Amino acid sequence: MALPIGVLTVYAALAVWVALLAQGARQRSFRLFILFGIGLMLYLNAGYVISGATASIASFIGIYDVLINVGLNSAGEAAAVSTCADNACTVWGDRFVNHPA
Repeated sequence: MALPIGVLTVYAALAVWVALLAQGARQRSFRLFILFGIGLMLYLNAGYVISGATASIASFIGIYDVLINVGLNSAGEAAAVSTCADNACTVWGDRFVNHPA
């Protein structure tokens, strides 16, 4: 199964954003942190226009799938997760079966 590059790109962007926060705290200037955050927000929301709502929602759910499924054995463990038909609501394919409800 191919890894979803869009989701991995978001995780890399979040790491850069945290680094910019640390740099901003040291320099007492948060201009780059704020501008990068605005750019990240626009990137995430532009997917709705470029890819369409269905693909963009699946990508957005894919961002949370990794964190939600860490240590989760079954959907019965957490009331906030559920499965979806043919696992079509995520970009991870069959890797994760529990998704935000």
